[in-house]
Amino acid sequence: MEEPDLPRPKGDAASRLATEDLGPYSQAELDTRIAQLEAEIARVRAHRTKAPAHRAAADALRRFAFAGLRARCGDDASARSRCEQELAVIERMGFAPYFLAVASIAGMARARGIPCLGRGSAADSLVSYCLGLTDADPLRHGLLFERFLNAERGDLPDIDLDFCWRRRDELIDAVYERFGRDRVARIATYTTCGPRAAYQEAAKVLGLPPAEAARRSKLLPWQDRPDLDLAEVVARTPGFYARGKAGERGDPAGPGEGDLLPPARERLLVALAQRLLAAPRHLGVHPGGVVITPDPIARHAPLERAAKGVVVTQYDMQFVEALGMVKIDLLGNRAL
Repeated sequence: MEEPDLPRPKGDAASRLATEDLGPYSQAELDTRIAQLEAEIARVRAHRTKAPAHRAAADALRRFAFAGLRARCGDDASARSRCEQELAVIERMGFAPYFLAVASIAGMARARGIPCLGRGSAADSLVSYCLGLTDADPLRHGLLFERFLNAERGDLPDIDLDFCWRRRDELIDAVYERFGRDRVARIATYTTCGPRAAYQEAAKVLGLPPAEAARRSKLLPWQDRPDLDLAEVVARTPGFYARGKAGERGDPAGPGEGDLLPPARERLLVALAQRLLAAPRHLGVHPGGVVITPDPIARHAPLERAAKGVVVTQYDMQFVEALGMVKIDLLGNRAL
């Protein structure tokens, strides 16, 4: 299983964590617990989105795909062979329920008159074309299915569906109703501290007035980078410690006795801000990512209600996919 891309501590924090006491567990006990967790994750990965109750998912997908093949490609032998090959890979990898769920969502959009179109690497799949998810014929354009789904790579399929942006929320609400509100959730994103947010958060703790913290933070870079040293940035930023309008007191080399905080406290503020860089700040909502599970989603991931009222997983898309919950992107497009 690929290691999730999480923020890493910087500088002294990293070295302290590397030598930190493991608490009541020995390394061998931790290895055992990790192995148990990975075995549990492997078990959870077997769960997929629910298929129609009256027939097995693979049989249902095969039936729908060949019905679409006859409608869009006629009796073309090469198309039928390509469709058989794709279905074999999809069934072997266990993604038939996923294709059925996406096809069901696209069907709900069409039934409601909501413009819908699939895009991205899904256009390389003849099965997607036969299900009406995409409009590009992969045989005519020489597109390779392996670019979309390859059993040798083990990548999860990713079908992006674009909907009319005015009615996307209506469609998402219909998805909740169709699959069950306890089995559908939006995916969270992790909003982390950049240089400006990190400085303002540290300033709150050390008592720097909000207006002054806001003025100073605007002089810092917008984005973090691995080699960013805030103390160095502050030292070469003209007017960083100047009170009032920038430049009124010249360009001091560092904090002085006349500043809002004592010099030692000013240096501590910068050090704390450095420690906060890339630290998770709060959860956001993925612009289009939705997950659907065959049973209550609370059994698969911790949940919370976002500010806009929707239920989101507390895992981001990397964690969600590592647990086998395939992400479906339902995106709003102003061109539709």
